[in-house]
Amino acid sequence: MKLYKAIDLNGNGMISFNELVVEFRKAINLNRVELKDHVIKLGYNFAKDLDTRWGGGNSNFNSNDAFIEFKEFRMFLKYI
Repeated sequence: MKLYKAIDLNGNGMISFNELVVEFRKAINLNRVELKDHVIKLGYNFAKDLDTRWGGGNSNFNSNDAFIEFKEFRMFLKYI
């Protein structure tokens, strides 16, 4: 939860891809680790579509699939 809050700078409970790339790299010091943007993008896309694939709809922001929420962020971390 601490990492998620560090990335979600505006505190709206959703993370855009741009927020994720910039703030995730800062938060875990990715300058030392080789992690390409396309790998982050693949994990992000897979995580943000979880509600659709799992027959969700319990999300408050389900209509806006351009963002990931905390539950999706946890899965994003697993994917990358």
